[in-house]
Amino acid sequence: MFEHTIDVTWGECDLAGLVYFPRMLDWCHRALEALWGGLEGGYARFTGPRRLGIPTVRIAGDFQRPVRYGERVIVRVGVARIGTKSVTFRHDVTNAEGALCARFEHVIAVCELDGPRAIEVPDDVRALLAPHAIDASDGATR
Repeated sequence: MFEHTIDVTWGECDLAGLVYFPRMLDWCHRALEALWGGLEGGYARFTGPRRLGIPTVRIAGDFQRPVRYGERVIVRVGVARIGTKSVTFRHDVTNAEGALCARFEHVIAVCELDGPRAIEVPDDVRALLAPHAIDASDGATR
């Protein structure tokens, strides 16, 4: 699984000092952007000059434990499935001790931004994602 580390800031928390849940989805996207860094030019070239995007088709999640201001979390991204025009990811958000805080199943389509219309997953994206394949049967959200 690909790993991306996040330091929790005050602006990501509610008045109780707990992370406001939509922030975790933002962290998952930030981890995908970091993963896309393995492509020539990274996510910026993918969405800019190549004019491709990865809009969310479906997302589902389970929250296991709260995340608090000042903690460090790790977003682990696994590839559960690479389809013809879509990819299913599993994002595990863990605390620094490795305890699971949240798990999301996230399906994206690959599309041309000027359509927009779905396209086949490009070969370089397939090659980038393949090493991060996981067995989705081990607790992924359905």
